[in-house]
Amino acid sequence: MNMYSLLEKITNLKKLLFTSFLIFILLFTISKIYVLNKYPIKEDQKLYNSINITDSITIKTTHSSNITYLNNKNISFPLLPNFYKMAVDNANDTSWYTLGDNNNTTYSYTSTYSYTNILMNPSKTLSSFSLTTNLTNIIKKEYLPKFLVKKKITNDLDLIKYIEKHGQPQNNLFTSFKRIKINYFLNSFLENSLPNFENITEIKGSLTGYILNNDKYRIATILKNNKIYSFTFFNTNYFTDQVIIDFLNNISIQ
Repeated sequence: MNMYSLLEKITNLKKLLFTSFLIFILLFTISKIYVLNKYPIKEDQKLYNSINITDSITIKTTHSSNITYLNNKNISFPLLPNFYKMAVDNANDTSWYTLGDNNNTTYSYTSTYSYTNILMNPSKTLSSFSLTTNLTNIIKKEYLPKFLVKKKITNDLDLIKYIEKHGQPQNNLFTSFKRIKINYFLNSFLENSLPNFENITEIKGSLTGYILNNDKYRIATILKNNKIYSFTFFNTNYFTDQVIIDFLNNISIQ
């Protein structure tokens, strides 16, 4: 083999390697764009701006003989004075309690016994969480619970604090395929789980959870034993901070 033939083979090999590299980059880019389009993150700056824990309350569980208590599954909570049960949704374990005044203004609250926390058991389908095919596929993968464990995310409140610290998940061509799907899950979970609100109050003490606040209603979410218990209070003129604190002080979960 003469020197010319050797140089020619080396040149051809370099061309082949370079062409293969270009083909790999092209295929990689196409596949990454496909995954990015399949698992898009909706820009919702208002939502992420509202993920802001601005206050906290400390709950001390008490029991008063002057209060009428209601029971739903393993939770006991107060029936507020002059309120009555307006409706029941047995399918979703939700009850509505209401009060009307002389000005025909209605004050009401709902009690919802909820489900196993999806962040603790991502493989379970939740009746109140809209699981698309994409989300169903993601929560079956082992990398999601590994990520949640690594980031110490065990419930909604942990996720809220994680997003508050790190901001909205962002995907680009340099984001790994797994992380694209994880970010899609986190974003979708927040969009499906958190309604329009202005800020968040953390619940500490005897109960753990958070309150979503806006000018029309407030949602208190209690997290215990991998379960979620929610109380929605309509009409913030009646349901002041103190009324809600007194209500939560009288909640008992077995």
